[in-house]
Amino acid sequence: MAIGLVYSVVAAITMIAPLFVRWSLDKYGFRDTILLMSALTMHNFIAVALMQPVKWHMKRIEVSDKSSEKLLQDKKQKEDFCTVPIIKVTNTDGNLSNRNNEKFYKTGEENGGINFRKIKDLLIDKSLCEKFLKSCVCAGPALALFADTTYAIILPHALLIAGWLHEDVTLTQHLYGFGDLATRVLFTLLSNWVQKLGSQELYVLGVTLGLISRLGTLWSKSFIAKMVYIPLVGASHCAVTILIPLLVADVVRPDRFTSALGMLMMVTGLVSVVLGPAISAVRELSESYGPVFYLIASCLAIIVLFWSIELCYKRNKHKRLQRREYLRQKKLNK
Repeated sequence: MAIGLVYSVVAAITMIAPLFVRWSLDKYGFRDTILLMSALTMHNFIAVALMQPVKWHMKRIEVSDKSSEKLLQDKKQKEDFCTVPIIKVTNTDGNLSNRNNEKFYKTGEENGGINFRKIKDLLIDKSLCEKFLKSCVCAGPALALFADTTYAIILPHALLIAGWLHEDVTLTQHLYGFGDLATRVLFTLLSNWVQKLGSQELYVLGVTLGLISRLGTLWSKSFIAKMVYIPLVGASHCAVTILIPLLVADVVRPDRFTSALGMLMMVTGLVSVVLGPAISAVRELSESYGPVFYLIASCLAIIVLFWSIELCYKRNKHKRLQRREYLRQKKLNK
């Protein structure tokens, strides 16, 4: 709910900002407008500097004796279970002395130099690389962000080249922002329903909506039909953008959330570096935006296909595990 509320404010400001800048340019001119924008940016720096840590506002709650006794009992049981017998191993080789051992360890520390393996382990989390990096939760949003951003950038230019009026292009941008803002408000109001549905399922639905709406704008010849599909594109942009923190939080532990989110952003950058020039080359060779739009739609279709397969596999695997556990318990009861 908090994420949806914050992003709703961002979307509202995004819709109001162009109108405000245009009014300021007409009334005050270019230099005064730049000065005003600089003042707003400086205000953001001051606001961030005045932010207070959460621990300053945390309250201490006294724990009852019963709960503390229960915690002590649980701790004692864990300690009893974790008790490991200690076995003393003596040195059976008489040729090895303590002095030789000290020289060995000392020489190893001195000649070690820069340990690149430790640096690699410090910078890269192996568990995230093995599980998170290979999952659709990492690759899917990265490809979806690239496709959505590319579509939003080239859409106004494509409409102008197609012969649309500036007023119609402006209307398209407003409808796109309206669909984005309306979806953010809905996510804020329906936060409980979003939690029940699941972040991955909702993200796949958002990408599917983006695929259908983009194909609709390509295939429909009516102006009114295109204006109906554009807000749906904005709604899919909202789902693709604001659900990423929820996706990462659902699949990794809290202490690895920052690393996983950074890894996802890194993959997004790599996808942009690789596919960005390819999209530009297709545009230059075809001299049309049509193939580019179909490439973007194909990226979304790949996400929907493979992510749906992964979700179905995990769901069936969970059911099989439950079935095996049920049969095992049934045999034990007999």
